Amino acid sequence: MKTSHIKNKKSAELRKKTEAKHKPVLIPIEKLSDEEVRKLANTLQIKQIELEKQNNELRRVQKEREDLSVLASHEYAEYIIETVRKPLVVLNSKLCVITANKPFYKTFVVSPEDTVGKLIYELGNREWNIPRLKQLLEEHLPDKGKIVDYMVVHVFESLGKRMMLLNAQHIINCGEDGKLILLSIEDITDQIKTDEKINKFLLKSWEHKRNLDAIFKSIKDGIIMVDRELRILEFNDLARGICGFPDIKIARGKKFQSFIKGCDGVCFETIFDTAKKKIPAERHRFECFSRDKHRSLVSIIAYPIIDNQEQFNGCVIVMRDETRLALLEGELHEPGRLHNIIGKSDTIQKVFSMIEILSDKPTTVLITGESGTGKRLVAEALHYYGKEKENIPYVVVSCSSLSDSILESELFGHVKGAFTGAISDRVGRFEKAEGGTIFLDEIGDISDTMQLRLLRILEERVFERVGDSKTLKANVRIIAATNQDLRRKISEGKFREDLYHRLKVVEIAIPPLRDRREDIPHLVEHFIEKLNVRLNKQIKSICPNVLKIFMDYRWSGNIRELYHTMEYAFATSTENIITINNLPYEFENIKFDKSPRKETGEINDRLQILQALEKTGWNKAKASRLLGIHRATIYNKMKQFDITEEERSQ
Repeated sequence: MKTSHIKNKKSAELRKKTEAKHKPVLIPIEKLSDEEVRKLANTLQIKQIELEKQNNELRRVQKEREDLSVLASHEYAEYIIETVRKPLVVLNSKLCVITANKPFYKTFVVSPEDTVGKLIYELGNREWNIPRLKQLLEEHLPDKGKIVDYMVVHVFESLGKRMMLLNAQHIINCGEDGKLILLSIEDITDQIKTDEKINKFLLKSWEHKRNLDAIFKSIKDGIIMVDRELRILEFNDLARGICGFPDIKIARGKKFQSFIKGCDGVCFETIFDTAKKKIPAERHRFECFSRDKHRSLVSIIAYPIIDNQEQFNGCVIVMRDETRLALLEGELHEPGRLHNIIGKSDTIQKVFSMIEILSDKPTTVLITGESGTGKRLVAEALHYYGKEKENIPYVVVSCSSLSDSILESELFGHVKGAFTGAISDRVGRFEKAEGGTIFLDEIGDISDTMQLRLLRILEERVFERVGDSKTLKANVRIIAATNQDLRRKISEGKFREDLYHRLKVVEIAIPPLRDRREDIPHLVEHFIEKLNVRLNKQIKSICPNVLKIFMDYRWSGNIRELYHTMEYAFATSTENIITINNLPYEFENIKFDKSPRKETGEINDRLQILQALEKTGWNKAKASRLLGIHRATIYNKMKQFDITEEERSQ
């Protein structure tokens, strides 16, 4: 411990001696001799010169580095702006042009010699003295750090009025030049003019579409437009009513043929002919069944749209509902016909009288009759007969084809979320029939719940959509039909008696065909005309034996069964007359009184014609039906056998 202390003490003494030995000795200058002072001054001067040289060298190196940096920055800026297609110019902090790219020189018609080194405002004989540009560069840029999409309008002497879009920001610091400014000056004059032209074109297109929409809505014909793929582009309300299309937003872009599953497709055949031949095609007075099974008599013309390469590019279909016109023609020229209802029997004439009386009255009507007697035709006649009602709604609901829950939604509509699957609001049939007629077919099949809801409508003329508490008015005429005995159903507790009496304000009972057999020849003649058009046949008549079978047959399916029998006969016939061989198998075992005339239906007996004329009071139309020949044939036979009115019995 003692030894260590001695060593530390010696080290401290040694350190003090060393420091004292090397410590500079400060000698006051007044103690120096003149010679020593001169030597000291000379030494200091030499040291100062050496330091100045070193400082100058450092400044030179720094300057070279700065110059290289500025040069590199300028070259880098030039490289960048030359790769951009928009007009660009690089400015220093004093807003002098350092460089610009070729699009700038080309757009604003200036040269590099007249641009580089000049203030941006002095370019082109001070054409660039733009106050707004100066304000943006001197005030906005330093404050905000950038200029984004500022539009400046300026009138140049050489270029005229130009609209420019400005963008600018600082890019790099370049020593004495300060921060460089990259300025984009895009001339958007032509673009704006183009945009204005496009806007004018769009405005004209919109006005054109608005005018077309007005024409579509005001024209009294149905209009449908399809493209080259026969996809629906547009249609008006009348076409929608005739064809039963959904809303145009749903139908647009879909194939036309996807909406004709419920009809004979005559309209599609017409469009297809037009597309194939590239010429207008037309069809006249064919029956069209819409999706709600409403039947119309329609004529259509399809006009092709041909492009400049003579290729089919779509077509316009004009359709006219001639139901009322045909009805009026039938009333004018054929007393035994009313709105496609054929017959001269007393029983059917009574039905005609009821239709004429009730057609313009809002009275609720119940139509009764067996299946196939024509209840739907009577309902249509009640709606359409007399006044013009083409634009008044006529809505058909087949009650037997829908379940109770679906029927409720169909009749009254529903609101979104009313039940699982109700993804949007739905307008019911009663709302669609507002101001018109709703025909409830097979009313005897509805449930007790639906009977109660329907009773409320008949009594109070109000209803609610499913899932909604808002009460709606039912301003509609109700026509119902049934093939059932509602009185029996009442006695069985299956139909409400109060509803029955509400429906049966007026009842029209349609007789079965077996009770109006005298109408069969008229119906046969009507079906011959209709099926000739539909099936493109040339059938003239049915032979007398076939007519005799028809007159004797019971017709449990009524007129519908007669029509289907005629259709079967047309399909199997290869001649211009229907014979027994063309009838369905259920007619094979029916007995009839054989006639001496030939089975072909040819009439070659003068006496036979005279007898027919005598029986019908020389009414040629009735005589032709009695003989089972066409009306024109009896005139030809009378001429052939020289039969005149002079032979008529007194």
